[in-house]
Amino acid sequence: MSTLIQYELFVDDTVDVFIEQLDKRFEGKKGPDGLIDFPTWLQYYAFDQIGELSYSSRHGFLESGKDADGIIQFLTEYMEYVVKV
Repeated sequence: MSTLIQYELFVDDTVDVFIEQLDKRFEGKKGPDGLIDFPTWLQYYAFDQIGELSYSSRHGFLESGKDADGIIQFLTEYMEYVVKV
């Protein structure tokens, strides 16, 4: 448990960026501009959080609001290939 507590600041930092970006991009907007593709944003959060915990650097998914360097697309295509083989 004491080891997990050491990671709390990294998690808090990424959660803050996640909420900040959602507020900045979607808060108070109506129509299509106010709709959040939540599963996609959770995936951005997960990738950035893993980067933060692994090597103290987010990939930039949350800040850019898109697939940073095509990582998700690559993994999707790779997994589709593996399933077919």
